[in-house]
Amino acid sequence: MKNLKKDAAINWGIGLAYFFKGKEFIELNLNTNKPSSVKKINKKNWPGLESFKKIDAAENFDLGLAYFFSGNQFLVYDVKKMRTLAGYPRSIKDEDFSGFDIFV
Repeated sequence: MKNLKKDAAINWGIGLAYFFKGKEFIELNLNTNKPSSVKKINKKNWPGLESFKKIDAAENFDLGLAYFFSGNQFLVYDVKKMRTLAGYPRSIKDEDFSGFDIFV
């Protein structure tokens, strides 16, 4: 895992972390430090994320929601239900992240 090249990573908060590169990901079991095989992001395993070409950043604030960013878009993910909330992806320039548009 030392040389893992990734676009983004997120600690899911339940003993799992995810590492994203392009349209692929691996799941890392934090208790055993064992990664899964490389898997493709698709509608079945990451509904909503398949619309992104790549993930630039991801954050889990331990409030039941995770945020994923790609270019000038973001989406909010329900951690427990493993799905994107309705109405996403949205533009970072929307009122939710006013001021963040300087980064895109």
